Amino acid sequence: MMKSKGYPVLSYNAADEVVFLTFYESKNVIEESSIFSDCVINMRMSEWDLHDYSIVIQKPETTKELHRNVYIELFNYLFEKDAEKVIKIFDEYLELGINGGEERMKEYTLNNRRVSFTKFQGNKKFGISIGFQD
Repeated sequence: MMKSKGYPVLSYNAADEVVFLTFYESKNVIEESSIFSDCVINMRMSEWDLHDYSIVIQKPETTKELHRNVYIELFNYLFEKDAEKVIKIFDEYLELGINGGEERMKEYTLNNRRVSFTKFQGNKKFGISIGFQD
């Protein structure tokens, strides 16, 4: 979280037991509207519905400039020896989003985790799903 050069906000939804880490360009941006974030990481923590890590990159330009180091640290932690592979794919998807690339989905198994990258059609957004280790 501290690796971000922007403004991170940590929150928790008790009803759904979800932890959200949302990143904004600056504190001023969130004061204008908390709806429009740059990117978000969420983790469902409930025992009855454990899910993977879910990442959505809404603004790839700002994410690359201000928040990329947060994801690099996360990938190094989760993927260990395979981290460089995930970082390379992440950077490819950042560029795909920045350049407005077409819809694309790729799935991998790295460090005993399923990871999928999905570039959405018609906008710059993409998502990443990272499963728990097998």
